[in-house]
Amino acid sequence: MTERIFLIPNNCVDESSSLSILSLQHPRTSLPTRYILNSTNREILEITAITGKNPHIKNSKLEAQNAARSLLLVKEKLRVDDRGSANGSDTSDTRTFEDGRLFPSSTIYTCTSISILFLALPVLWRTRSKYLKLDDIHDLLLEDSPDFEYVAVRTLFPLRSVCDSLNMGQSQSEVAQDATKVEDENIHDNDFYRLNVSKLFSHLDALVARVSNSLPQSIIVKKVLDPLVSPEMLPTPEDMVSLAKQRTSIQMLSSYLLPEICAQYSATKEFKPLVDHLSSLAKKRTDILAVQNAMNDSMNNKRKGVNTTGPIMKKKPLVGKGAKSKVKTNVSGNSKLSSFFKPVAKKNI
Repeated sequence: MTERIFLIPNNCVDESSSLSILSLQHPRTSLPTRYILNSTNREILEITAITGKNPHIKNSKLEAQNAARSLLLVKEKLRVDDRGSANGSDTSDTRTFEDGRLFPSSTIYTCTSISILFLALPVLWRTRSKYLKLDDIHDLLLEDSPDFEYVAVRTLFPLRSVCDSLNMGQSQSEVAQDATKVEDENIHDNDFYRLNVSKLFSHLDALVARVSNSLPQSIIVKKVLDPLVSPEMLPTPEDMVSLAKQRTSIQMLSSYLLPEICAQYSATKEFKPLVDHLSSLAKKRTDILAVQNAMNDSMNNKRKGVNTTGPIMKKKPLVGKGAKSKVKTNVSGNSKLSSFFKPVAKKNI
C-alpha cells in the first residue's frame, strides 16, 4: 500500500482523536469524494492534493521535468555549540538532519475543516418546502452517501442557523427562546427544520465577507488587480477593487454550492458596474493594440521601401544577363541584307 502524507490540524493529532476516511457526495458535483471524520469533536475535514512544481530543480541541467516525482522528509535537529558565530556571540547554531524517509509520491494532502452545512445543503435545498426532523435529514443524507452512518445526527445541529424551526409541542414564543439556547444533545428531539433561503443567503454573505478580507496576495494580484489595470495607467477605483474581490470570493465559494443555488445567490448581487468597467478596459486595450499594429506595419513597410501614401508604381521586372541574350532584337525599321546587292545585268555577246 502506498504511503501518503497528510497535513492535519493540531486538534486532530492528540491521542484522543479518532480519525477515519469517509466517501461522501461532493456538495456541488455529487461525485464520491474522500473526507476525514474526527469522531471526537464531530469535525469533517476536506482533503486537497497539492502537486506543484519543484522550484529547486527549475534550472537543473540534469532534470528534464520540473515536477518532483518523490519526496524526502527528514527530521531537523538543532544543536548549540560553543565554537562562536559570525556576529561575535559565544555560541552558534548548527542544524543537522536525521531519520530521513523517502516517499515514492510527491503529492501532499492538506486537510481543512469543511462546514457540515455544505455537505447537507443539497438535501436541504431539494426538501426546502418541507419541515423535517434531524433524523429524517440524516436518513436522506445516508441514502446519498452510505458513509454518513458514521456521522452522528448531532453533527447536524449547525444547520439550525439557516433553517426555520418548528416544535409541535411548543408555542411560538417557546420556539424563539429555544433558538437562543446552547446546543444540547438531549434537546430538539421534537424539532422540525426547513431551509430558509433568506437565512442561507445571509449566511453566505457573511462567508463571502470573511473570504474577501482574507484573500491571499497572489490571488488578489491575479484575479483582482491585474484585470483592472488601465491602459492609460490611471489609478484603479476602490469601488471596482471591492466588487472584484467580492465576485472572486463568490466564485471560490461556488465550488461548494449547487449550480442552482449559485445562480439564485448571484442574482442578488449587482456586478454590472464592474462588468461595464472591465468591458471598457478591454475595448481600450483592443483599440490601443490596433493602433500599435498599424504603426508597426507602417514602419515595416518603410524599411522595405514600400510606398504607402502615393500611387503604386509598378517596377519593371529584373532580367538577367542570360535572359537578355535570348531576347530578339527589333529589326522592323532596318533594311534587309539583300538590299545591298544589286543583280548584275546580262551582257549581249
